[in-house]
Amino acid sequence: MLGLEFIFSKQRLEHYKDINEHFENLKLISKIMPKIAILEIYLRNALDYELNSNCKEWIKISDNPFYWLK
Repeated sequence: MLGLEFIFSKQRLEHYKDINEHFENLKLISKIMPKIAILEIYLRNALDYELNSNCKEWIKISDNPFYWLK
C-alpha cells in the first residue's frame, strides 16, 4: 500500500473504504469525462459565437470579454 499512497497520496485514499473503491471511482470518471469535455467545448464555442456576433476581435481588445454583452 505504501506504493499506492505515494502515487495517490494518503489524504486522497483516506476518503475511500479501500483501494478497490478508489479504482471503481476512476472507472466512473473515465466514463463521464469524455461527455464533460464535449460539453466544455460546446459551451466555449457557443460563447465565442455569441461574442463574435458583436465584435470579431472581442478576445484581443478587452480585458473583460463580457463587456460586449452589455
